[in-house]
Amino acid sequence: MGRDGVLRGDLVVYGRGDPNLSGRFAGAMTAVLDALADSLAARGVRSVTGRLVADATHWDDEVLRPEWETYDTLWWYAAPVGPLGFNDNSIDFAIRPGARVGDPPVVDGLPESAYWSLENRATTGPPGAPVTFDLTREPGTNRVVAYGVMPLDADPRTEYFAVVDPAAWTATVLEEVLAARGIAVAGGVAVVHEREDSPVARGDTVALAAWTSPTLARVVETVNGRSQNWHAEQLLKTLGREVAGEGSWRAGLRVERETLAALGVDTTAFVLRDASGLASSNLVTPGAIADLLAAARRRPWGEVYLRSLPLAAGDTGSLRRRFANTVGAGRVRGKTGFIANVHALSGYLDTLDGRTLAYSVIVNQTGPASGSDVTAAIDRLVNEFVSGTAP
Repeated sequence: MGRDGVLRGDLVVYGRGDPNLSGRFAGAMTAVLDALADSLAARGVRSVTGRLVADATHWDDEVLRPEWETYDTLWWYAAPVGPLGFNDNSIDFAIRPGARVGDPPVVDGLPESAYWSLENRATTGPPGAPVTFDLTREPGTNRVVAYGVMPLDADPRTEYFAVVDPAAWTATVLEEVLAARGIAVAGGVAVVHEREDSPVARGDTVALAAWTSPTLARVVETVNGRSQNWHAEQLLKTLGREVAGEGSWRAGLRVERETLAALGVDTTAFVLRDASGLASSNLVTPGAIADLLAAARRRPWGEVYLRSLPLAAGDTGSLRRRFANTVGAGRVRGKTGFIANVHALSGYLDTLDGRTLAYSVIVNQTGPASGSDVTAAIDRLVNEFVSGTAP
C-alpha cells in the first residue's frame, strides 16, 4: 500500500467459518464488518485499485445438503453453509400489513444492500382473512418475491430469508460498509472457490485486519438455546477442517462418528447426514442420545455443555414456554427437535430425590396429531421422571 492510502491490488477477505459475523454478540448487525472497515481506515487505506475478493477456499464449495427440502433452503434454518458468511446468511424482513385493504404489506429488509432486491406482489386482506403471505425467490438469484395475503389485523412479524452464495453476500455488504467510510473498491466483488485461485493459499497476502470469533461455548449455546441449525452445520465443517484437514460435510461427519465411538456411543444406533437434523435420512435412537449425554457429563466440558441447554420455564431459549407450573420447571434442561411428523426433546433433568439423569424422547409418525399435543405428552413423560412416578 502506498503512502497515499491507495491499496494497489486486491483486498482479500478470508473466512474460517465463524458463524457470528453478525450482531448476535456484537451489538449491531454490521458491527463486525464495521470493525474491519475501521481497522483498514486506521491503517490509512483510502481506496483499492483492484477487487474485493471473497476467498471461500477454507472449506469445499458444497453449501447445501442434497437431502434438504427445497422450501427449507429459503429460510435461515437451512441457509447455505460456507467459511465466509454474514448475518446467518439471511436477510431480516420486517413485515406488517398495509394501511388499507388492498395495499401491499410493508416489507422492510435489513441490511439494505444491492445484493438483494424485493418484488412485492402481496396484498393486505380484510381483518380475519387467512394469512397466506410468504416469500420466495427466483431460482438461483437473490431476487426475492413477496406474495399472498396479510390481513389488516395481522401482527407484525420478522422473517429471516436465506441468501444465495454466502461469500458474495458477505463481501458485497463489506464493500458497502467500506464505501460508507469513503473507501472505494474500484474492481467490485469477486469470489474465489478453488484453492489454486486462492491468494491466501499462495501466500500473496499481508494481514491488514482480523476478527476473532466468540468462544466455542457461546456458539454451542446459540445452537442449543436458539436451535440455530446453521451454526451447527458451520461447526461440523469446522471439525472436518481442524481435525481431518478437510472442510466438508464428509470429513466433519467422519470426525463426529469417530468422536461418538470414542465416547462409547453405539455406532450402529445412528446414521447422520448433517449436523442439524434437517435431512430426513438422519436416524438415531433415543438410547444413543442418552448415552452421549451421559458420557458428556463425565467430560471436563460437561458442565459447560449442560449450561448451554435451555432451562424449562426459564427466561430465554426454546423451553421458556414449556413446563411452566409443573414439577419440571427449573429442573429440566433440554434441546428441542422437530421435522415433519417427528418431535424430540433430549437433555438432563434433576429428580426430586436429588439425582441428575440424562434423557431423550423422540416421537415419530405423529401424523394428524397437533404439535402442541405431542409436546405436552413429551413434557408429561419427562415430568414423571422428575417426580419419580415414571413406570
